[in-house]
Amino acid sequence: RRHRSCWIRGPYTLPFTIAHDFSQLLLFASGIGITPSLGVLGQYHGAKRVKFLIWCTRSASMLKFFAPLISDAQVATVYFTGKPKLTEAEVESIESKGNIFVHQRRPNLVECFSRTIVAFESAARGDEDVTDVNDIDAKLRATWCGLYCGGSPVIQNKLAKAARKFGVGWQAELFDW
Repeated sequence: RRHRSCWIRGPYTLPFTIAHDFSQLLLFASGIGITPSLGVLGQYHGAKRVKFLIWCTRSASMLKFFAPLISDAQVATVYFTGKPKLTEAEVESIESKGNIFVHQRRPNLVECFSRTIVAFESAARGDEDVTDVNDIDAKLRATWCGLYCGGSPVIQNKLAKAARKFGVGWQAELFDW
């Protein structure tokens, strides 16, 4: 009979647990990183938080499966990068699940980050002159948080740098344990 040692690290909490500190959430996900975002959407069901989702995926089957679950976001923008391209009927079926918009191209995520904040804050203030994140008061920007879950350090680094520049909260999970 042998005794073997087993070392366990953890448990680790999800970095998205900081979501409760912010009233506006911008959830970024790539691939299967959508699952923690779904947890946040489910935790703050309805209007408890303003939630925007930007998801990059190349899996048509994942997109079709998760489409009904991402509809709780105020706006869900999906960048489908897979091949073959989705048909018009497939896109219409996915978009019919809620405020879901499907683009079949790669995104500029930093632009999406700033554009989402600017669009929301300008609409909330009724001020069409807001065209840049820096036009928004620093206290309002501090109510925003960007959260990323996926496997791309490049995406994480770009978005983290943008969050610092914009003066908004930031947290990420890279699946690099």
